[in-house]
Amino acid sequence: MLFILWLAILPVSTDSDNGRNHYLRYLALALVIPALLLSIQRFVAEHHEKDLLQARIDQNWNGVLSEFNQIYKPRLLTLDALATSPFYYKAEAEFMLHDYNDALEDNLEALNAAPNYVCTLNNIGSCYVKLRNLSAGKVFFTRALAISPNFEESLLNLATVYYNQNELDSAYECVRKCDTSQVGSRAQKLARALWGIRK
Repeated sequence: MLFILWLAILPVSTDSDNGRNHYLRYLALALVIPALLLSIQRFVAEHHEKDLLQARIDQNWNGVLSEFNQIYKPRLLTLDALATSPFYYKAEAEFMLHDYNDALEDNLEALNAAPNYVCTLNNIGSCYVKLRNLSAGKVFFTRALAISPNFEESLLNLATVYYNQNELDSAYECVRKCDTSQVGSRAQKLARALWGIRK
């Protein structure tokens, strides 16, 4: 980009191809200006995305939503196609603020960006469960487990749904795949509840 800018500001020669040099100068400027604007836009988006991630670490959910709006209201570019979608973080903040309908909507948007991201699939299932649609929740937990069969978060969420629907054998099968050795963990609590019922 700097080379093209350098070409644009080169002095125009005084010989007969003066018109051709003007054409090259305008062409160079036409390439430099959009590239420069795009670079500035990307820098601003990355700055807001960094602040969004810091707000998430600090569990400042309103800060996450504010930074997301700075990225997506003017529709700036995101970091890259392989990064986690900012919609995922926005949905997480909305979920933590008990706004399950918006969290579901933004998780579905994040799913469009990364259809096989098990955390998003799990979070969609959690939103459906919070909205009392257990069958849809089971579908998304199962989809996450089809991609990553040992994803403990989905196993435990699915086990909890089975437990609440009194499908204790299915719940037990999910918990059996989890690490129940950590004292006080969710897996251990659910396992104790299930094993207490099965006895």
